Amino acid sequence: MIKQVDTMFPRCIFLAKKTNYKELTDKFVLYSPLEETEIQYTEETFNKECSPNEMEAFVFLAKDKGTQRVGYLVGLNEIEVNVGICAHEATHICKHMEDCFGLEPSANEYRAYITEWYTNVIYNFWKED
Repeated sequence: MIKQVDTMFPRCIFLAKKTNYKELTDKFVLYSPLEETEIQYTEETFNKECSPNEMEAFVFLAKDKGTQRVGYLVGLNEIEVNVGICAHEATHICKHMEDCFGLEPSANEYRAYITEWYTNVIYNFWKED
């Protein structure tokens, strides 16, 4: 399942669960959120680096091949995701947004609210059937 959620920023969030390499790479071009460079995965390397055995969740910068929308792709691998995992991934997104758009990293109240919002979006998506 893949879902797009718009944000107050130019980048949306793409949420994915119960997906696989083919489904993700058919829909998205994947980028490193740090360097914003395209990542060329093979199915084998993707499964090795992003499998449930390696990590509970992951974040990529992604461009939807159909709509050309750019956003942060959060993939949830675990059978049971808890709020801590969601907060962990939300923190990554917040940091990438700060770096990309030059947002003030010392703005603690902003960071707290936006991290809470991302956490709730990710967690509520996980609870959806």
